[in-house]
Amino acid sequence: MQNFNDISIVEKRLLLELEYILSKHRYECSSFESIKTSNYTYMYRIKKALFKSQVEEKRIAVLQSALKSVKIKIARGMGFQEIFEPLPTIILDGLKNYNKSKTTEEKNHNEIESTNSKEKKLQAKTDFLLNILNEIITQLEGATKKELQALESEYNDYIKINTSDYGIPNTSVEILGSLNVGIFESTRKNLENSLYNDYRIKIKSTDKLSDKMSESLLLYKVSALIYTNVMCTKRVAKIRPNLDLDYINYQAYRGLKEDVRFLGTVVREKYMDDYGITPKHELIENYIGGQYSFEGLMKKRDAIVRKRDSK
Repeated sequence: MQNFNDISIVEKRLLLELEYILSKHRYECSSFESIKTSNYTYMYRIKKALFKSQVEEKRIAVLQSALKSVKIKIARGMGFQEIFEPLPTIILDGLKNYNKSKTTEEKNHNEIESTNSKEKKLQAKTDFLLNILNEIITQLEGATKKELQALESEYNDYIKINTSDYGIPNTSVEILGSLNVGIFESTRKNLENSLYNDYRIKIKSTDKLSDKMSESLLLYKVSALIYTNVMCTKRVAKIRPNLDLDYINYQAYRGLKEDVRFLGTVVREKYMDDYGITPKHELIENYIGGQYSFEGLMKKRDAIVRKRDSK
């Protein structure tokens, strides 16, 4: 067995603490327990089990765990022999399972670190987009609804032109659809169906949704369109590295659509924070506002909020 003088100060301290607790609890239990084995023998058995391992880190971890367990058992009122007789076996089991438990602990730690890292990256991405949106919104403040609608039309065209270099059919439709899903929680088609099925309001394909948007909502939508155009322009080199070749990086294209949808989600949450209503619900209320009483409208709005909160 390893010499006591050859071990670290930390291990000595832990063993001395365990020996003190053993002696103290033996004295406290001696009035009702017949304890024939000496303290020296108990500590010898404990050390013999502990020094089966040559790895100090492992011994210290198992010893700390054993000390904690002993203290808990004493607090529960357990007797001396009930605690210290099985302790050498408990220590041997602890040494045997140490690598397994350490691997699990490290795995859990790594998973937590990975989750935290992802959350930090997501928050950093959100903060970046919020800063961009705030800059664009500030620049556009004071624009009339007519001016905002002109910008909406202009940037829809820009996105169509800039995505034509991708060599993929219907790119502008798909990308604008991704943005709408982020902002309005559904495609235009689904929004049209919802309005018709729930309120018998029919929207023609030639109708502009912006006609029913408030200036504030249209301002946020146009701001998102402006940055979507920037994103589309920057991704040309990734999606179509060589315009003279037919190779298309579809993974990069899918990534763009996901990022555009995320941008729309940031716009939706920002609008909800700023105005207390989501873009979709405001748009629906603007469509049905002339057909329902204020009281009925509020009931419908409360029902929508309750349905959202229950998810």
